[in-house]
Amino acid sequence: MSGLVNRPGLQRMAPSGERFPIDVVFVVDGTESMSVFVDSVKQRIGQLDADIAYRLRGTNRVLDSMRVRLIVFRDLFEDSSSAFEMTKFLELPTQSDELTKAIAGIEAFGGGDPSESGLEALFLAMRSAWRSEPQDVKRRHIIMLFTDQDAHDFGAAIPESLAQLPHPRTMTELKKLWGPRTQGGLMNVRARRMILFAPELIETEGSKVSTHWAQIAEEWEQVAMTPLPEGGIDDLTWQAVIDAIISTI
Repeated sequence: MSGLVNRPGLQRMAPSGERFPIDVVFVVDGTESMSVFVDSVKQRIGQLDADIAYRLRGTNRVLDSMRVRLIVFRDLFEDSSSAFEMTKFLELPTQSDELTKAIAGIEAFGGGDPSESGLEALFLAMRSAWRSEPQDVKRRHIIMLFTDQDAHDFGAAIPESLAQLPHPRTMTELKKLWGPRTQGGLMNVRARRMILFAPELIETEGSKVSTHWAQIAEEWEQVAMTPLPEGGIDDLTWQAVIDAIISTI
């Protein structure tokens, strides 16, 4: 039984309607320019199940259960030891205290080089321990990535303690991992969803060029890209995050 019955205000949720077990991985740029957003995620992620359940109430859909995972990334080229901070999947609300403890020490820092190791972080998210019962067609496996920068091309090695070798070395290899397991991918194609809050263009030597994120949004299936607000990542509201999740369910 889902821990949702223990959350005040959710006890009277209608038992009828489509039921959705949802896994969400937040992949967040942890460099200094992202500090305001990182703090917001730390404060709000433990209430994600209540926020989603509330929004689903009026649509004859029910949040069956929710697990969340957080991956914070920086730059493998600068310091591989601090490039990633990760939690395991934790179920809300029953493990919300454990989640709070796991992320308490995460702080945004660094980022002198504009590009970060977001592609490697995306790979680590794909390798998450998703719930994957094939008969459950309503399951959702959602990756949400947040950054105000482009990503480095592949080239720096992920520490073996975080990802067994080999890991992808090209965008083509990474895209294959987004594909079905029957073709060497890592994802359940019925359940997979990706939402990118990231820049489409960056300025390089006086001209604007497309980012890796724009390429992924254009070429990969079941990926939605939401351009950052005019004021940048600091103007991204938690409500916009919830809206994006709801749109994928």
